[in-house]
Amino acid sequence: MIRVRKSLLYFITFLVFLFAIVAGLQRIGALDRHSPGKSVDFSSVQNIFDNAKNSTKAELHFTVSDVDGLRKAVSNTVLKQDGTIEYSASAANYYSAILTFDNENLDAVMTQFRGLKGLDSEQVSTETPLNGNINVTAHLANKNLVKSRLEKDLKSASRLSDQMIASLSARLSRVQSEIDSLNSAVASGEYNTNTAMLMLTAVHPDINGGQKMLPQIKRFSETMLATLLTEIVILLLFYLVILLFLKLAPWLGIKPIQSSSSNYNYHYNRTPAKKKIKRVYKDADGERIEK
Repeated sequence: MIRVRKSLLYFITFLVFLFAIVAGLQRIGALDRHSPGKSVDFSSVQNIFDNAKNSTKAELHFTVSDVDGLRKAVSNTVLKQDGTIEYSASAANYYSAILTFDNENLDAVMTQFRGLKGLDSEQVSTETPLNGNINVTAHLANKNLVKSRLEKDLKSASRLSDQMIASLSARLSRVQSEIDSLNSAVASGEYNTNTAMLMLTAVHPDINGGQKMLPQIKRFSETMLATLLTEIVILLLFYLVILLFLKLAPWLGIKPIQSSSSNYNYHYNRTPAKKKIKRVYKDADGERIEK
């Protein structure tokens, strides 16, 4: 028989119930950062979408019970349509993402997303590119002509003063910086023109009103009971393993230490021996008086 202190039994029982309660709360999403009943802040994904310069933008907003299923469907669509997930954030009850696709694939992407359950609203907008009214190509060509003329002047540097050479070199550096900036603007403009951006958000239907209490309590209770049963089975198995080890210990040459109160006698309850007191009487002069 294995003897365990009551304090240890209380501690184990406390841990068992604590773990079961935590498992139940996790099951109903009470420990999530954004749990049902709390509003979700989509400001991060909205800022990215608003600040993007893509000429074609689309928004999709879903309300679905299976948020994780929608997230997987979105990932599959991105993979099939050669898209890119630029940003994403998700929890048990919400999902948000910024997606980019080639403009030529946008219609197919929108068709697939429209086939998903829970679509509340959609919006597609096309804007004039930022540099649409500026002939960047002509401006770039002019800068290249200036660069060529400055390089030609520097080739005849032997006929120029040092001050003139330094001035031409500085102008050439400035023109080259402007050319690089224009090339970047051209590349960015082409990307924004040829790439469509899509913002997608999805929330659980009870995200703002809170989930119904009865299903939540039922789910919590089922998870807690299942966890308790699992823990009890594990503890019983552990107890049986210890008993089996104690039974096999003598066969393995291991002698368990046995203690018994009868082996130790510290005489805690023994009455202490009485001391004998001998009285001595003396007179006024200090002489001992025999009685």
